[in-house]
Order: sequence, then structure tokens, then C-alpha cells
Amino acid sequence: MREIFKNYYELSNEDFEQLWAQGIFILDTNILLMPYRVPRSSRELLLGLFEDYKERFWIPFQVCLEFQEARLKARKQLPRDATAALEKLRDLKQSLRSVSSREDFEKSAEVRSINAAIRAIENISSEFLVDFGETPHDDPIFSRLTQIFEGRVGPPPANKMEYEALLKDADKRYQGETPPGYKDGDKKGDLRYGGHLYPIKYGDLILWRQIIEKCRVDRIQAVALITDDKKEDWYQKDDGEILGPRHELREEMAAEGRLERFWMYPFERFIRRSNDHWGRKIPSVDIDQLIEAIDASAKAEDGSDWRDWDAARALPRVILKSLLKWLTGRYDEVAPLPQGRGPAVHFRVTGDKGVMVIPWTGGGDINGEYSSSLSAASYLLYYSPDANLILVFCCETEQAANSVSEQLKVYLEEHATKLKDVRERAEIVVGYIAVSEDFITVA
Repeated sequence: MREIFKNYYELSNEDFEQLWAQGIFILDTNILLMPYRVPRSSRELLLGLFEDYKERFWIPFQVCLEFQEARLKARKQLPRDATAALEKLRDLKQSLRSVSSREDFEKSAEVRSINAAIRAIENISSEFLVDFGETPHDDPIFSRLTQIFEGRVGPPPANKMEYEALLKDADKRYQGETPPGYKDGDKKGDLRYGGHLYPIKYGDLILWRQIIEKCRVDRIQAVALITDDKKEDWYQKDDGEILGPRHELREEMAAEGRLERFWMYPFERFIRRSNDHWGRKIPSVDIDQLIEAIDASAKAEDGSDWRDWDAARALPRVILKSLLKWLTGRYDEVAPLPQGRGPAVHFRVTGDKGVMVIPWTGGGDINGEYSSSLSAASYLLYYSPDANLILVFCCETEQAANSVSEQLKVYLEEHATKLKDVRERAEIVVGYIAVSEDFITVA
């Protein structure tokens, strides 16, 4: 069955290894623009990755054309956001002043916090002139990207025939919802280059056909497209979770590009996988900061405000996403609760059940801070006879999860009286975050 329907399956481990060892990684426009959308430290991390592995990247002509057109707007966004934030903080301070009778108004804790935030944003704003240049022609980021990707950009159509081939049957494909690009069918306008018009709504289809041509002509053995365009005309999804590229794309790539090893990654998955496969090891905390900066610059696709939850500040982002996926797979309703003391993070789910998530590395003794979470759970259950509680111990690896599971069994036995309500009334779940970013339970 797999041989017939192979494009519905993930690549094999051997194929993934070849992809990361020898394959070409193709950047979409939204990835090229990221250096303009993040603070200096995250920008340096990103540009450093591009520089160190520039021989592994390739950019279709269409992507580079879109980048050239979008760059001017992108370089203005962070300064504009900073200005807006400063105005809000100054308005807030003025509002507080108007209702305060304190003579030492400037010394109040609230005003000191606002002043600190204002100074921090002013410091960041002062960096923009250096980082972005006084004019678009003095833009250091643009110069650096140009240097990095010199010789790594595909050519424009050589003649009218090649140009027309890029747009062949475009309307028919979109009407039949053949990926990619049909989700952009309502976009208006054109890009102009070399005497040709490139309709914006067909941008994804054009870059896709340029990728196919690159693979066919150069006989590339493995390719991955990196894009944060997460619409259904690129990615196969399950309840909103990205599984991989649409099988139709893999079929077309195999037929037209003569390439079997094709895959796609959203940027976060790409940079975390690169840490596993490439020599440039980036600390997890730096990756988390980079991803948070990217998220902060873009409107959440589903309008969700989960990044403002206490849990989002208490848990690493990849853990929070995995747990939310697991919880929403079990319950129709998942809502955050205030973050208390200790390592645990709290949610409420369908049926007024409480969920206490306890992040764990698997090292150390359970008698430390984690025992306080068990004691808190016991206290809650004792004084709330009708309470329903789920304790979730979230580990980094399967080995750690198995270790925690065994430690818990011993600890609950040794403290049978003290933790009687936990033993009898709480559901205890132990699991780990898999490579697929799924939360996998072991007990």
C-alpha cells in the first residue's frame, strides 16, 4: 500500500537524513523578510545561520522579486510599532498622572515600570537607524542578504515562451483547487519585471514551477521548501496541525521535477531540525526568543491570544504548543487559569476539570519543587470534594518520562497517607515531547 500511496506518508528516516546531509533548502519570501521583523539579537542569529550554510540555500526568482518589492514596507514596520508602543505608554502615564494626588508620582512602582519600558523601547528605536540605515539605499540588512545569497537566486524567464509556461492553466488549476496558490485567488495587482507582468495571485504557482524546473534541470536529489505560508494550499493539516506538504505537490514534483525526496517545513520546525542535523548549535532559549519575536511581528493566523496566557510565559513555546494540541484533542474546551507559584501551569477543560501541567527534565529528586505541586494538588482535592483534577508530568524525552513514571510510583507509595486524595481521585499522566512535537504519554 505504501508503494502506491507513498506521497501520503512521511519521508523515510533514510530520506530525511539524505535531505539534511545533501539536499537544497529553498526559502520563501516570508523567510527572507524575517530579518526586518525581529530585534537585533534574533536577527544576528538568523543571518548567521544563512551565512554559515549559504551553499545549502536557493531562492527562486519569484521569491526574490517579491522580496525586493516588499522590503521597503517591511523595514518600516518595527520602527512604526515602536513608535505606537511609546505613544501608548506615554498616554497611560499621563492618564495615571491625571487621577493621582501623590506628590511623589514619579517614584510610584507603576510609573517606574512605565518609565523603564519607555527607556527600553527608546533604546531599541535608537538601534533601528543603525540596523536599517537612514535610507533604503543605505540598508545594512539588505546589503548583507544580497552578499549572502549572491549566486543563489534563480534566473527570470529567458523569453516569452518560458514566461507563458509559468502561467499555463493557472486559472484552471485555481478553479479546481490544485495546489499551490489557489487560496490567493482573490489577491489583486501585479509585479513588473523585464517587460512581463507577474500577477500577485499567481505568485505561489510561479515559484512552485520555478522550483520544479530547478530540480529537473539540475537533477537535485532532495529538496525542502521553508515557508511560513501555512494555508491549506501548501500544507496537509489535521485539525489545524501541519503534517507535511500536500500529497499533490509531492506527486507533481516527482512527475515534473523527477524528484522523490521533497518536503516542506514551517520556519520553526526547520530551525529546530537544523540544530539536530547541522553543526551550528543554537541554544534552545535563543531559538525560543527568535520564534517569539517572529510571532510578535505577525498577526496570529487563527486570532488566538494564547501567547498572552501565563502558561505562554511559564513554558517553552514548543512544549506549550504540544500540550495544547494534546488537550484540544481530548477536550472541546481548553482555557488558561492564573499561574501560581512553583513549576506547575494550570488549565481548565470541558466538564470543569482542572489540569495541572508539571514540566520536568527527568533529573534530580522528586522531593524538590515537584513535590510541592503534588502537595498543592492534594490540598485542592481535600478541600474541594467535587473537584476533578488531571496531573500532567511533561518531560523532554521518552527516557525521562519513563524515569519520572517510576519515581512517581515509589513516591506515591511512600506518601500514601499524605497523598491519599491524589492517589484515589486524580488522573496522573506522564509523557514527553516527541520529535514530531506531539505529546506522547507513557503512563
